[in-house]
Amino acid sequence: MRIENLRQFSICSVIGTVGLMPLLVLPAMIGGTRAEVRPELRLMIRNEGSGQQMLLVFRDLGGENFLDPERLKELSFLRYAQGVVLMADPLAYEPPDGTELPWRCNGRVPAAKILETYRRVLEEHDRYPEQEDLPLLPSQKALAVAVTKADLVLPDGHPFWSDEPSQAHLEPGYWSRRRRDEDREVRAWVRRNLDRTLASAPGFDDVAFFFVSSYGYRHEPQTHLTGPPRPRRVHEPIFGLIDCLSSSTKGEGDEGF
Repeated sequence: MRIENLRQFSICSVIGTVGLMPLLVLPAMIGGTRAEVRPELRLMIRNEGSGQQMLLVFRDLGGENFLDPERLKELSFLRYAQGVVLMADPLAYEPPDGTELPWRCNGRVPAAKILETYRRVLEEHDRYPEQEDLPLLPSQKALAVAVTKADLVLPDGHPFWSDEPSQAHLEPGYWSRRRRDEDREVRAWVRRNLDRTLASAPGFDDVAFFFVSSYGYRHEPQTHLTGPPRPRRVHEPIFGLIDCLSSSTKGEGDEGF
């Protein structure tokens, strides 16, 4: 896919075109922000082969927005999105017993609570007959769970750190292949070390899990870095959802869990 243009859209324009293009919403759920004051970036991309268009929305949302159902209802773009990336901070959970990694709970909102509130708001929101073709329920949305801070919680020998270059995210069918293979390992890690509820993502049928690292190398928290950040595999959840929502690949090899 090639980026066609860069625009700023109002919520009204998104709702007005929701029947024409899938929406891919990527909220970065970071503490200390308020939904109504943070900027957002919107990218329109176009598949040169099929002509299909897709709108990507990047917005910095505080986890506290997902604890208040009334505030969450105001975020219309999250309701109408066909796909969402959930940033799951492992340091919001207590470290596993016996870990030797620099893992300290930061007291932020756990991803399982965020996802549960989101699911409940989607299911309880009023729906009307003219909206029957819109992806308003969690079971109608694709969900990419990106487990962040891999540089702090994964040991050196983990496959995440393999230096072998991979272009798998550029190949059609990437989402389905991940759900059959690597996704299962990430999901099992989440189940063992974080939260069984998060690992099962109740209510969401089309889910894939990813490890990502914004720093890209091992470092001690709250210390000076030894070099510039080298983000590692942060693009994979985005490309995964683009592949999932593309008409040419959606449903291919979709086995579910």
